[in-house]
Amino acid sequence: MLLQRFCLCYWLTVLRFLLLPPPVWSLTAHGASTTIHYICGRRCKYTSCSNSNSNSSNALDPVPLVVIGGMSQSIESWEHHLSALSKNRDVLVYECLGQGPLPPHVSSSGTEEEYFRDLSLQVHADDFASIVSSALSHVGIQRTPVDVCGFSFGGRVALAAASIYPHFIRKLHITGVPARRDANGRDIFTTWKNLLINNDDSSLYEYAYASIIASHSEEFIGKNHGKIQKWVDFIQKSNTRIGLMALLEQTHTDDEQNMWHPVCMAQRIASHGCIAGRLTVGRQDKLASHENVEIFSNLLGWGPIGIYDGVGHAVPIEKPRQWREDLLSFLDANDMQQ
Repeated sequence: MLLQRFCLCYWLTVLRFLLLPPPVWSLTAHGASTTIHYICGRRCKYTSCSNSNSNSSNALDPVPLVVIGGMSQSIESWEHHLSALSKNRDVLVYECLGQGPLPPHVSSSGTEEEYFRDLSLQVHADDFASIVSSALSHVGIQRTPVDVCGFSFGGRVALAAASIYPHFIRKLHITGVPARRDANGRDIFTTWKNLLINNDDSSLYEYAYASIIASHSEEFIGKNHGKIQKWVDFIQKSNTRIGLMALLEQTHTDDEQNMWHPVCMAQRIASHGCIAGRLTVGRQDKLASHENVEIFSNLLGWGPIGIYDGVGHAVPIEKPRQWREDLLSFLDANDMQQ
């Protein structure tokens, strides 16, 4: 039955690509990087490699890196990482359907509910393939695979894409995604849903505050208590209540027979046998325990996981330099060492 569902989804995806209109770009170059623009209806930022020697005839052609962030993150959440990440490779950051602000054509037409009608991981995986192909083609890169770094929700999207489009991806670096959530993680998600279900001005504020507290270690919150209001305001400004609610409802499942549960995705990825991967997690992560991340790595057939002591769910925020070093070291390592 699972195989039949997979085959049906595959051919529906092929048909969807054939019927898709050409992507619309709004692109302005600024030296080594570009402004934020839309491709296939999603906000994207493509940053070119800053080291010209990386593209010389005497060097290996660096594999582009695609970055997909956590649920309430936007492109701006990753801009402080881009200088280091793009030193030796091109980097594409994009917002998935449900993340970020509404596109102008949706916000002006009042069609939000229809726009967020289907935010399944199948749609996100299809978007990944379409966006990456179009973005690389636009900058003159005519080949895949790419490397992908996904944090939290973005890690689930990366895994979904790898499970049905393995030829698109060379390496996966995933932070904060477990094989399954424990009771504490499920309770946090239920709380977030209950906060967002109320269609009033305070619901997004309350969600933003609760998500920040749940996603960071107590030590980090204590040291940065004066910045919390600024972070809450940023989440409110950069997201929509209906988009985040749709993501919570449509992209997370506890049913291990569901083809988009991490366990099922891991089985498909492992069966492909062509994607190297690494999982990392904070030891104090309330959403993804390091024990369940270890189980997930074993299911995928990958190596030991990276654990950050004293850190919560948001590893790229709490330990940005160490997280980047781990990511870049993994991407630059010889494939035979993975």
